[in-house]
Amino acid sequence: PPAVAPLQVVIVPITKGTGPEHDELMRSVNEIVKSFKSQKIRVKVDDRQNTRPGAKYFEWERKGVPIRLEIGPRDLKANSVTMVTRPTGEKKSISIDNLVNDIKSSLSEIHSHLLQQAQDRLTKKTFRVESYQEMKGMMMNEDDDESKEQDQQLQRS
Repeated sequence: PPAVAPLQVVIVPITKGTGPEHDELMRSVNEIVKSFKSQKIRVKVDDRQNTRPGAKYFEWERKGVPIRLEIGPRDLKANSVTMVTRPTGEKKSISIDNLVNDIKSSLSEIHSHLLQQAQDRLTKKTFRVESYQEMKGMMMNEDDDESKEQDQQLQRS
């Protein structure tokens, strides 16, 4: 959940090398970072030059960061960033002007989404039985269902 994630947002600047365009982009990224930190949003900028953007995306996805922001020179000119949420994979363009509020609401939506999924899974997996025999029968059926599901997964591979 975003509330306990060590990092809530990672910003991946998309630039080619160095130069005035890169410097302008990094100034904007640093302003965004300051605004996030002032609102207690845990953020990191992945400005490594020797790593391709796709590798960076995969790394932060694997580490579980809830929101990834991608910003390049064209985005900066359009006064927007691309936001990708980890749980849903949803990708959308959002305005830099209202970025902090949009990120806060997205973090809240992610939390609600994850909580709802957990509650649904709990409800689906919780059963009430009246006797030991009924419980035993349910356990046997569940084992059979899991075996069938594992067999189907192996056949797909």
